[in-house]
Amino acid sequence: MNRLEVFKGYKNHPWFSRKISQLSLVHLILIEHFINSNNELSKGDFELAVNRMFLDKDKPKKYKEIQELLSCCNSAISS
Repeated sequence: MNRLEVFKGYKNHPWFSRKISQLSLVHLILIEHFINSNNELSKGDFELAVNRMFLDKDKPKKYKEIQELLSCCNSAISS
């Protein structure tokens, strides 16, 4: 299972579905684009990219939720 499949599965998860429902379509597209752009990275490098994704940009209102979802997608995949 890859990170994008994990993220899409969160739509049926009791906790993560609540987090996803708080996000706008723009946020969801941002998450999917980030996963697709960084999917080849190792787990450690992907996590580093997640933690640095808003260093040089304005943080969106729900940036903590975005980073939480991305980190959890990363943790859920096998090495």
